[in-house]
Amino acid sequence: MGLLHRFLLLTAFALLSVFAKAAEFDHTKLSRITEGGYGGRLLRTATMSDDEERGQLMPSFIKSRLTNWRINSWIQNNRPDDYVLRKLKLTGLAEKTLTENPNYKILQKFKVNGWLKERATTTKAWGDLGLTRFSMYDVHKADGFNTYTHYVIALFKKAKKADSEEWSRLLRERSVTELVTKTMILRGFARDDQRLRSMLGI
Repeated sequence: MGLLHRFLLLTAFALLSVFAKAAEFDHTKLSRITEGGYGGRLLRTATMSDDEERGQLMPSFIKSRLTNWRINSWIQNNRPDDYVLRKLKLTGLAEKTLTENPNYKILQKFKVNGWLKERATTTKAWGDLGLTRFSMYDVHKADGFNTYTHYVIALFKKAKKADSEEWSRLLRERSVTELVTKTMILRGFARDDQRLRSMLGI
């Protein structure tokens, strides 16, 4: 039995156990409400939509694993951004309506993990996110700036942990604007300025 198949079976079993307990609890609770004669108001309070119920009852570790599996599946199958945006219901959103949407973090993880798998330079990420259109004074206002920041930090940690020239070189390509931005992002993560300058090729 494959690892993915086994994981899905375990996940399904866990979900069935949770929902079975929830159904038993709801039945008992609704019976008490009916017997107590409190009427429709408490019934409405005790009843929630299927989406709300599933969201509250699913353990966070299962949700996290399912999300990671979903992201990895998109990356392995080379799903384009438009496909992922549609699946996350983010198509057409911009600025705060995009960045404050709960699914935006999933999109960010998809982008960052995809670049890491591809071993993309930070300059490629910069271009993919459309940051070349902004000056160094305005780039922090762009929708994609936070995602770029996540990638720079993830790549820096990867290079630092592996102590590998192969990873470090991915940090070096840059325009002047990107170099200044990248240096400001990493200032809080690199205690050794000399090493940071070396990694950035300054």
